[in-house]
Amino acid sequence: MSATLPGAMPTSLGMLQEPDFFQYAVNIAFTSGLENFTPTVPIQYDSHFVCVLTTYSNTLEVGVAANGYVSINGGGVVQLSDGSTNRSLQNIQVPINALFGSAREPFVWPKPHAFRANGAIVVNITGAGATMAGQTIRLVFGGYKVPTNMAPGQNF
Repeated sequence: MSATLPGAMPTSLGMLQEPDFFQYAVNIAFTSGLENFTPTVPIQYDSHFVCVLTTYSNTLEVGVAANGYVSINGGGVVQLSDGSTNRSLQNIQVPINALFGSAREPFVWPKPHAFRANGAIVVNITGAGATMAGQTIRLVFGGYKVPTNMAPGQNF
């Protein structure tokens, strides 16, 4: 029987010693607002990435309310895929605000998703029209890096 280290936390990967918080991000520049893009966010080779939250921001802050929150309504539709397994995380593109929150109020995933080391997060995004024209949006994936050598018996 192995001893539990202080600061270790039980997970489906076994006992992990303080995984590092990390964020992956992608910038997408729209010109007409109707474009479709499929950027890939590469996952570093030394660690798996467990995504727990997502956020969205834009350069023009279209629809900023009086309280300073950036409106994410009308920002287009998006579908995510796991590049390691080629598995889509939605059956079709969904409104961006159904999957991404703001920096103040991130969208917390009901169940974290583990992306394999040296894999990718694949984003398929389509702009909603004139509201996206001239914007560069940033999608941020927040979570934890789990070094490949810290996950004995892992089932990635």
